[in-house]
Amino acid sequence: AVVSTQSGHYGRDRKLEEEKKKINENNEMIAEEKVKMLGKLDKRAHQLDEEEKERDSLKAKLASMQSKLIHGGSEAKKMEKKMEKEIKKKQKAVEEEKRKAEEMKESLKKKKVPTATLR
Repeated sequence: AVVSTQSGHYGRDRKLEEEKKKINENNEMIAEEKVKMLGKLDKRAHQLDEEEKERDSLKAKLASMQSKLIHGGSEAKKMEKKMEKEIKKKQKAVEEEKRKAEEMKESLKKKKVPTATLR
């Protein structure tokens, strides 16, 4: 079995080694049967290693996707703030135009110009 230095693997690897030891110490088993069982244990250890690699790969992909979402989310917030500023700027411009139009209307009323001709 592959012996790992990581603490997460230690318990698993130790169990596999204990099973191998039991098989090797069992004198009643036929040599062929021992080889077969040891092969199965090695195959299982390899399978567990492959599953762990796959898990690690999926964790990395998930972390990457989360990072992209977070980054994309902050970009969206920046864009939203920029748009809000533009909207406020345009609202002020519209209000200013309305105010100027109202001033002109009042000025013309004072000059006694008929408003019907202004429309």
